[in-house]
Amino acid sequence: MPLEDQPSQAAPEAAIHGDEWDGPWGSISPVRNSVETLCIQIDNEAGKPRIYYYPYRTIGKWNWNMALPETLEIQVGGIQVTILGTGLRRLAEALNLGQLRLVHLNQPPDLTAEVCIRALSIEDMK
Repeated sequence: MPLEDQPSQAAPEAAIHGDEWDGPWGSISPVRNSVETLCIQIDNEAGKPRIYYYPYRTIGKWNWNMALPETLEIQVGGIQVTILGTGLRRLAEALNLGQLRLVHLNQPPDLTAEVCIRALSIEDMK
């Protein structure tokens, strides 16, 4: 078989919708299990962004609640990250597939977007 007719052995596994997805709320990688660290960006008291990094291997569990406003809770290393908004199914699916790269508040809130993050919090579970 000629080289150009052979199927690719290393074709990347496509994400949901098969492409990279970025928005005012963050980003998702196009390749399953390609993200090693989940980044959560929160504005601190001085109004400047602060980014927290959580390796996927340290995520203990997560829960997506579909009631409005939707809630995505992620427990990682003694900390609970809580995301409130709408359209969070997309984030939950990407988290499950190891594709969720970055999450932050919509700046300014884009209420017409598929995903809208209205609140982010990080709390110590101890």
